[in-house]
Amino acid sequence: MNNFEIISLILYLFLFVSMMVIIFFGIDFLRNKKASQSETIRIITPLRLQAYERIILYLERISPQDIATRLLNPVLTAREFQNTIIQSINEEFNHNYTQQLYVSDETWKKVLLVKENVIRSVKIAFATLPEKATASDLASRLLEDKEQQVQKEISQAIAYLKKEAQSLF
Repeated sequence: MNNFEIISLILYLFLFVSMMVIIFFGIDFLRNKKASQSETIRIITPLRLQAYERIILYLERISPQDIATRLLNPVLTAREFQNTIIQSINEEFNHNYTQQLYVSDETWKKVLLVKENVIRSVKIAFATLPEKATASDLASRLLEDKEQQVQKEISQAIAYLKKEAQSLF
């Protein structure tokens, strides 16, 4: 064997060993990455499901029917009751604000829209009452909303949330 053949053989051997090392570390890297992703999914999935649950509960709690019965205090005026309702909606929203981390942007926009529409419907119901109206009058007006448009929006948002949550599986 001459020197050129020896050098070529050593070079091929070096390339072969180098490729084997690269393949070994590449496979190991991919295996570790997959394990890390699996661990992340294992931790995040329950948090995401909890976020969907909390948002659905929030939407149920801000429905006009729920608010009108849950928050009713007959000694309040209609204006005071309106303020109580809006404050409750906003406080519960603020309490659940971080849940947006776990849902899609589109879903969060739907939740915001429903919240704004519920508040608007409360204000509209209040505006139709006489000046001396009571909290009971406002509650009745909220319960008799014939179109039930806000309730439909809430139901649609909940259905959307459920569909998105089911896509996790």
